[in-house]
Amino acid sequence: MFKDTRLSVSRFIQQRSYYCGPACAQMFLSLPSFSISSPQQVAFEEIQRLNVEAGKWYSDPEGLGKYISNVLPDMLNRDVDDIATPSTNFQKALDIISYTIDFLKIPCIALVDGGKHWVVIDGIRFNREPSGKQDVVGLFIRDPWKTSPDFSYISVTEFQKTKFLPNMVGSRWKDQYVVLTKPTSQELLVTNANEIMIPGGGFPDGASSEEIAIENLRLQGFENVEQITIEGGGAPILVPVHVEGLDGASNYTIVPLDATKTREFQDFIYAAIEYETNTLIEVSSLPDVLQIFSDQEVQERLEEVFPGRRFEIIPGYFWKPSFELRSRLAVARRFKLDDQEMILLPDGSVVNTLTDSIKGG
Repeated sequence: MFKDTRLSVSRFIQQRSYYCGPACAQMFLSLPSFSISSPQQVAFEEIQRLNVEAGKWYSDPEGLGKYISNVLPDMLNRDVDDIATPSTNFQKALDIISYTIDFLKIPCIALVDGGKHWVVIDGIRFNREPSGKQDVVGLFIRDPWKTSPDFSYISVTEFQKTKFLPNMVGSRWKDQYVVLTKPTSQELLVTNANEIMIPGGGFPDGASSEEIAIENLRLQGFENVEQITIEGGGAPILVPVHVEGLDGASNYTIVPLDATKTREFQDFIYAAIEYETNTLIEVSSLPDVLQIFSDQEVQERLEEVFPGRRFEIIPGYFWKPSFELRSRLAVARRFKLDDQEMILLPDGSVVNTLTDSIKGG
């Protein structure tokens, strides 16, 4: 029987491209138990002062942790510290995340994307064995990046494989998993990353994307998910969308489903399913996903951006880990303008190419 520990975190979108640390601090400090205002510009300036590897980071782990601790009143046991584990010990990092959320009942601020971004983990889904050991199957994420969903449920396998990557920035935290939490006051619970796959390697030929997605969700304890019966098209897209992973990232399918009868979502959802393995990647409520552009919407948007210009829409949807696309549900469209290939992002802006962050945090 799967259980959730979810916390009351309000998402704040980072106000500048390098304010992910301040935005996560704002989410943490706005918890009902603290109710502390933390303007992002003020937080950024103070974090910069507290950074110990300032030239390599916007918000390094010590600067961000010390800022939060300094803002918390003394009576709240304000120590919030960076805790790092070696890149060979994902298990220990998962133990710390579970302890923070399930025992301390506070969100965990995690360094992701190889050190380039901060997110808030505000929930876990797990199965607790009689011995007390927890099998963690997924995590609930609040990502401050503007084109990420308001919240996502990410399978623990996807979290380890493409999101919670060992830090590659600077030297102090190099090759380590980094989270911000309060120091542990007791022995950590033992957790296990439980990869859940459809038995027998998947569905027989002919199974629909909806059937595969619903079975994946059922295996992770999300009951009463159904296919969408209303007719779709336009915005939002209500038919499965195949996404081509660029730069070696796996292909996957985004499947719209009716989860209005589930206790977790109570809404329509998008579920991303890895194409090759038929495994669950990421889920979010459909209204929380910023934009998945249909061909018609691409046409209309490009006519606004490039009035009177000729352009050619390239069929398909595309994604790769990048500065612009932090979530698997934030997908791009491609087009040609005067023979130059360009990219339409989920927020409606246009770029020449998908890029990577230069500095950490």
